[in-house]
Amino acid sequence: MSRANNVKFRILIASAILVSILLCGLSEAASLEVTRPVKVTDSEYYERGQSIVYDGAEYWLFYGRSASEQGWYQNGNPDVNDYEVYYKTATTVAGLSVATPTKIPGLNNSNSFLGETGTAHFGSEVWTFTTIVNGGSVDLYGWYHDGANWNEVSSLSTGLSSDSAHHDETAFNGEIFVVVRRSDDFYTTHTATPKSGGWSSEVAVGSTPGRCRFFVDGSELYLAVFNGQIPGENQIFFYETGTDSWTLVASTSSDGRDPTLFKVGDDYIFAQALWIGEGGGRQFILQWANNTLDANFFVNGPTMVSEGRYDTNTWVDMWPIGFTDAGGTSYLFFTSERDIPGQEGTGNIWYLEIDWDVYSGHHTYIKEAVTASSAAGLLPPAIAISGRPPPLPPTCCTTALTRLPARRRPV
Repeated sequence: MSRANNVKFRILIASAILVSILLCGLSEAASLEVTRPVKVTDSEYYERGQSIVYDGAEYWLFYGRSASEQGWYQNGNPDVNDYEVYYKTATTVAGLSVATPTKIPGLNNSNSFLGETGTAHFGSEVWTFTTIVNGGSVDLYGWYHDGANWNEVSSLSTGLSSDSAHHDETAFNGEIFVVVRRSDDFYTTHTATPKSGGWSSEVAVGSTPGRCRFFVDGSELYLAVFNGQIPGENQIFFYETGTDSWTLVASTSSDGRDPTLFKVGDDYIFAQALWIGEGGGRQFILQWANNTLDANFFVNGPTMVSEGRYDTNTWVDMWPIGFTDAGGTSYLFFTSERDIPGQEGTGNIWYLEIDWDVYSGHHTYIKEAVTASSAAGLLPPAIAISGRPPPLPPTCCTTALTRLPARRRPV
């Protein structure tokens, strides 16, 4: 979706209730926002586990593609370990959707654990990582692009579990940092010479594992963690450079999964995907927003980002990854089984450009925004839409379109 086509409209859903309110002299209506996500990959085989990095000239998107799974969670098993790492490059984030996918070369690019990838721009080279399941051995592999070719570095971390080999990577403070999940905790290690070794001793983060992701904020390094011990908990850890240790900054109880931490303008966002059993299985994305990273970070409570359903049809929206481009625009990449609203399909990589008020509710379908407003007692809503409008609201409503002024970030 080009910037020219990313026109924002305001749709005012008017009903008999609205007429009654207007007759009573009230002029304000509750607001929600609706944004169409952009589909980035389009294979008939399940795709997931995306990571993205900018090298100063191009954006590199990495992800796993299954060698066998063409279904989705309600009719298949995407949790297989036969994924292969693919990538796309483009000079803009929008250009990734039309870029040609390419498989990382090499015999060891197979049997990736759930297709989960990581990436880092280190020195002048782009790296990507995945954990490879090879019989009873589960090890972390890396590949770096030297400007002309891909080169493999094996056994960056070894002895991982075949059912919990989650990981992430980032470049920080002149080194590559790696976090891996082991049975009892997350562990981090780092080196300035990843091609030849020199890895530091593993350091326990101090959280019972679920999943986690790095976030670099200038000269500071954080981990967004979902603690999978029942009851579950969202956690944010800060890296203490001087002592090579982690300190818990903020936490809140949660039944969610798949955490990511990033910024939209001056606001910090913690997003994750929550799974429930509705309709045979539904996973949807929520976010917390705050302008400071401290013990009160989660005080505002979560808001909806992507609902993982249309009416009674449900699917999985999972593994969100926040990313801010070189121009300061922030995106949320995620794996989604959305296809046509009434029928889900195999998982692919999508993204949302975050151009809405991060402290307000957000949906990807008008119908779901209207339903959410009604359930909260907020009808009639004012709904702002980015891009070409999704399917129109029910015929019981009338629709008026007016162009919105350019959005300004909160100060």
